[in-house]
Amino acid sequence: MTMGRKIVQLTAVQKGICNAMEIYKEVPIYNIGGVCVFQEKIEPVYLEQAIKNVIRNNDGLRIQLKQNGEKIIPYISDSIPEKIDFYRPYQQEDRK
Repeated sequence: MTMGRKIVQLTAVQKGICNAMEIYKEVPIYNIGGVCVFQEKIEPVYLEQAIKNVIRNNDGLRIQLKQNGEKIIPYISDSIPEKIDFYRPYQQEDRK
């Protein structure tokens, strides 16, 4: 992602996360993931388009951090991911 033009200020919580990232570099405590299981068949192309649209329309999902010496500069990126990866641990037929 490229550096956008809009520089933003970190909240107290975001600063705490940055500090924790610096202290615990080997532990992904800042990377909270989740799983979404679809009960019906989906078209990955349309899901990817929807996710990109949400990212495009929400500045908070495009915040990037750049370190300049000891200072962390948060900015809103102008770009979105080119590809969204999907993981399918099993097919619908396997769940019956």
